[in-house]
Amino acid sequence: MDHFREAGLDPNKPPTTWDELVEMGKLLTQRDNRGRLLRSGFEWNNAASGKLTRFASILYQAGGDFFNEDMTESIINNEAGLKAAETYIAPIKAGIYDPGFHLEEDFENGRVSMTTSGPYLPSNISLKYPHLEYGVDYAAAPYPVIEGGEPAAIFTGWGWVVNARSQNQEAAWKFIAFMAEHPGLWLQRTGFIQPRKGLLDDPVAETIPQLETFLDLNPIMRTMPRTPIYVEMQEPFVEMIDRIALEGMDPQEALDILKAELDELLRIYNQK
Repeated sequence: MDHFREAGLDPNKPPTTWDELVEMGKLLTQRDNRGRLLRSGFEWNNAASGKLTRFASILYQAGGDFFNEDMTESIINNEAGLKAAETYIAPIKAGIYDPGFHLEEDFENGRVSMTTSGPYLPSNISLKYPHLEYGVDYAAAPYPVIEGGEPAAIFTGWGWVVNARSQNQEAAWKFIAFMAEHPGLWLQRTGFIQPRKGLLDDPVAETIPQLETFLDLNPIMRTMPRTPIYVEMQEPFVEMIDRIALEGMDPQEALDILKAELDELLRIYNQK
C-alpha cells in the first residue's frame, strides 16, 4: 500500500475497472535510467492455468464464453472474446507488466504493486513475512470489471486424492479426513476455503482479515468451462496470448487461430 501512497494514490480506493488498473499501474511502475523495469505496476499469473482463469473472468465480464451451449464448438473469437483479449493484453502493451517477474515472490518483496490472486496469497504473505501487516502494508480488493461489463470472477477448487498404488493408503485417508474435519485450521494455514457448513462459525475465520473481501464476491463467481479438453486447451490459449503480446499479431487473427485449435481438440475427443 506504500506504493500507492508514493504514487499519490489512495490505497483505500483500488481500481474498479481494468482501464483504471492500467492507468494506476503506469503511476506505480518504476524504471531505472536505462528503462529497465524495477517495479511493475501489475502482474498477471504467468502459469498457463493462471492465465486461463484470469482471462476467463474478463471473458465472462464481456458476456462471452469459451464454447457454445452444447460444447461442440468454440466461440472464443466473437466480439466478447476480442474485447477480453484486448483487455488482457492492455497491461502488457502499457509496459506495466514483465513476464520475467515472479508473481508471488516479487509481490511479497515489493517489486510488484498489484496482482490478481486468491485468499491464499495474503495467507502466504503472513506466513513468510509476518512483519507485513494486512490492511497496512497490503490488502485485497474486489476484482476489476470491464467498462460497461457484468461483474464476474472465477472460483476454482482442488481435490485431495490417494494414489491407488500408494503403500500408505490408510494413513493418507486419515490425513485427508483430518484436513476435512478442520476447515478453519486449513483456512488459516493455506488461505483456501473449504465448502463446508459451519466454516464461518469457526473462531479461526474471524482471524482471517481478507476472508470477507473474497466471500463478498460469491454472487458473481463463475466456474471454468466443464470440458474434457480443459488441460489440453491451456497451451493453445497461452500461444494465443504470446502471438498478440510478443509477435504483434492482430488479436482477431490470434483468436481465429485459437478457435480452430479448440475445435480440433473437441473433434479429436469426440471421435474417441
